[in-house]
Amino acid sequence: MCLAFILWYLAIPSAQAQAVMHLPKLPGYLPILGNTLLVARVQLSGRFHDWALDNCRKYGGKPWCMHILGKAPTVFVCTPEAFEDVQKTQYEAFGKNPLFVEAATDVLGQGVFAISGPLWHHQRKTASRLFSTQMIQHNMDVVVPDKCKELRSIWISLLNKKTQL
Repeated sequence: MCLAFILWYLAIPSAQAQAVMHLPKLPGYLPILGNTLLVARVQLSGRFHDWALDNCRKYGGKPWCMHILGKAPTVFVCTPEAFEDVQKTQYEAFGKNPLFVEAATDVLGQGVFAISGPLWHHQRKTASRLFSTQMIQHNMDVVVPDKCKELRSIWISLLNKKTQL
């Protein structure tokens, strides 16, 4: 009974899997296992990136999907236009992989590159205001010359003292 329930649970597609059902499936796709065996074989061969590029060419630059047992479906986008679409207009639909977030948080803290979800959205909005055209122009016109003058005076004082750097 328990085994039947587990098999039934594994056979029912998640919301993420249903969202990508229209994308092409790789040859060798198996129910429940998906592409797990194929991807394991490709990874052991050391050609994973070449294999992914071959599939991008095979599908003519259109997005395609890889299904690994126990993971959310992985969507490959193969053109600059598709990548830009994901980054600019559909970024909320493509959260960061939880394993990446966990590993990146250890290294980068909770910065914009390591997080996902609402906190990422808030940090992105804040950063976009900080790096607006007007703010960059202000920094180039006012802040950079001031800091250059400061640096110049420090160098001159060090040269006058004949201090080694």
